Amino acid sequence: MTALDKKFSGDLEKTVFALMETPLEYDLKQLKQAMKGLGTDENTLIEILCSRTTDQIKAIRVAYEREFKKPLEQEIFAAFAELSGSSIEKLIEKEFSGDLKNSYLTIVRAASDKQKFFATQLYNSMKGLGTKDNDLIRVLVTRSEVDLQLIKEEFLALYNKSLEEMIRGDTSGAYRDALLAIVIGNRT
Repeated sequence: MTALDKKFSGDLEKTVFALMETPLEYDLKQLKQAMKGLGTDENTLIEILCSRTTDQIKAIRVAYEREFKKPLEQEIFAAFAELSGSSIEKLIEKEFSGDLKNSYLTIVRAASDKQKFFATQLYNSMKGLGTKDNDLIRVLVTRSEVDLQLIKEEFLALYNKSLEEMIRGDTSGAYRDALLAIVIGNRT
């Protein structure tokens, strides 16, 4: 690279070096640069994060955390808070209402801490009178082979009660047994 440093300068140098990297490596550098120092380059963040495929975003997230030792989401939310002087959740609460507010909050909460998000969903499905059975079933079934063990740990940390205890207290019969089989049978 030193020989190339001497031959090129300015934007031509940036272009040549960018071409020598994989698209993933280049995206990582661009994301880090966009959040570095004073101010944030929102256009770069938006362009990269909104135009890449789902598989590309997954690869970016994994590589970013490996390279910079912090989750990409955490860095983005920190950059937003620094830029706006408020957390993104507080801003959404203040600026939006109804389904749009709920949609934005869901996206942010799930992106920032997926296990906490689903632990809260499970708790909300059983708190108070009655059970939101569809919500309870949906979360347990869809997360059972993904990260249910981590969600159970987060549930206990958040609510000082195990998920199993809450299911036992809120459901009954064969339905309760089926839910507990999902929860207890999922130890990995």
